[in-house]
Amino acid sequence: MSALCPHYAGSVEPSFAVAKRLAASGEFDAVVCLGAVIRGSTTHYDYVCNQSSAGIARVDITLGKQAGPALLTATVDSVQKQTAVLVEPAAPVSVVIERDGMRVDGSTMAVPANAAFVIRVSAQDAYGNAVGTADLARMIQKMRSRYNQQSQLLKMIGVESDGAAALVTFKPTGVGQADLSIAGATVSVNVVSGR
Repeated sequence: MSALCPHYAGSVEPSFAVAKRLAASGEFDAVVCLGAVIRGSTTHYDYVCNQSSAGIARVDITLGKQAGPALLTATVDSVQKQTAVLVEPAAPVSVVIERDGMRVDGSTMAVPANAAFVIRVSAQDAYGNAVGTADLARMIQKMRSRYNQQSQLLKMIGVESDGAAALVTFKPTGVGQADLSIAGATVSVNVVSGR
């Protein structure tokens, strides 16, 4: 195991900018921020401590593809302490469309004209962590009738939630090509004659 120990003057600067850059690089299993602030006769001490803590908390929330359980170990001299933490993903920033376990948003998929097909719609944070969104299936269900009125080629016939994503079933009504957009993610659907 190796460690990188960058040194910076000041406690505010490394707390967010440097720690975030190191965490986002994906090169490290953990990022630990350690600083020393000397109390003086002004409120500068309180300001620096508060800003440093807030910066570290923001990095903790956006650790990158490290969401999930983690075991942290700290060693000072001969004393070692371990604790288990659960790192939550950050807020959702993008939608992913999958079919049969393959990501299809941003691409073209072919479907037979005579068969219904299911797509899985899920959300991710800025680092690719899956973000559970209970409202996603409900949101898609609410737009179902409007979508079906506007779409000439595909009809949305069902929406279910599997807890982490929305499972949306479509039935082609003819042969042709249509773009399917859901919350900013788009897949081009090429409906071909069934054999």
